[in-house]
Formats: sequence, C-alpha cells, structure tokens
Amino acid sequence: MKRLGSILTLVIFLVVVGCSDENEATSEVKVENGTVQTTQSSEATVLEPPEFTITAGEKTIHPILGTHSWTVDNGNGTAESIEVDSDAPPDLISGKNTLQLTANSSVEFNFEEPPTNYILRIWDEEYTIVRQTKEVDLNETGVFIYEVLAHWEQGTASYAFAVEVSEEP
Repeated sequence: MKRLGSILTLVIFLVVVGCSDENEATSEVKVENGTVQTTQSSEATVLEPPEFTITAGEKTIHPILGTHSWTVDNGNGTAESIEVDSDAPPDLISGKNTLQLTANSSVEFNFEEPPTNYILRIWDEEYTIVRQTKEVDLNETGVFIYEVLAHWEQGTASYAFAVEVSEEP
C-alpha cells in the first residue's frame, strides 16, 4: 500500500509538472525507499534587454524601458522571443523625476551589456522627434525628453528619460 501511495504521488507530480507552463525550471524526481524526492534548478531565460543607467556627477537614474524586442537562442534549434510595445517617450516619463544638469555636467551611459550601437532621439511634447544625436546635448537650457534606441544581437530596446539643463549658478 505504501508503494502504491508513492507511485500515485509520483504520477500526480509528473502530471502537474508536465502540464505547467514553466519553461524556466527543470525538475528531477527520485523515488528512494518509497519516498518521492524532487529537486529543481532554475536557469531562467532572460527575455528582456540589459539594465541601463545614466550617471551625471553623483546622480544615477534608471531610464524607463519602453518598446523592445528580444530573442534568446535556446541552443537546441529553438528560441524564445518577446515583443513589447509601450507609450511614446513623452508619456513614459510623464510624472517621473527629471535629471537636473548644467552645461558643464558630464553624462555617462552604463549598459549592463554594451549594445552594438545606439542613437539618442530628442522628443518634444507634441510627440515629434526633433533630432537625433549620439550624446546628451547640454548647450541649450530647458527640459528635454530623450529616447535611447539601442541595438544588440538579441534585439532592440528603447529607454526614455528627461533632463533639465540650467545655466551655471
């Protein structure tokens, strides 16, 4: 009877694990002395672009991740992909903290994994891209909405942030 209970427990466990949508974890089941033992390892597939921060002097901000497309090769002839759409950068940064800078501030981009290339887009509040550049422009005063459009082998990501450039005190 004890053996039947162990087998029934094992069958139920295998049905639950087999019907699960969890692709990130692998399970191993052992039956020893009538006891079911399971171990799980989690090798999660990361389906999002790398973290991105911006440092200006002592300040560090985390831009808002916007629209992105990311694909990870599983190494077995299959791949996992995600496509995410978002609001335009002016809406993404609405109500968020603006990075306060002066004309002589230094701005550093810190990607968790460096992209193969990126471009900065400057947006206005009417949802128009005003211009594209390779670095944050500190020559004009005012509030500016930036979008960093970065490309990697695995995909593309858009990050949004706002800066306010003021004159030297």
